[in-house]
Amino acid sequence: MNIIRKSGIGALLAAVVLLAVIFAPSVNAKVNKTNSEKALDYISQKHTIPKERLMIENEKEANFPLSNQNS
Repeated sequence: MNIIRKSGIGALLAAVVLLAVIFAPSVNAKVNKTNSEKALDYISQKHTIPKERLMIENEKEANFPLSNQNS
C-alpha cells in the first residue's frame, strides 16, 4: 500500500513539474527585447501610461568608438 501511495505522489509531482516547464514563459522572451521596447516598458511603468499610447518617433543607434560598442 505504501509503495503505491509513494509512486502515485511521485507521478503526480512529475506531472506538475512537466506542466510547469511546458507552460512557463520563455526566459529568452524577456532577454531579446530591443532597447526601444525596454524604454517603452520603463516609461509606461514609471509614469503609469499604457504602452499603447506611447510611440517612438525617432530612434538612432548610439556609437562609442573608443570602446567599439554600439547600442
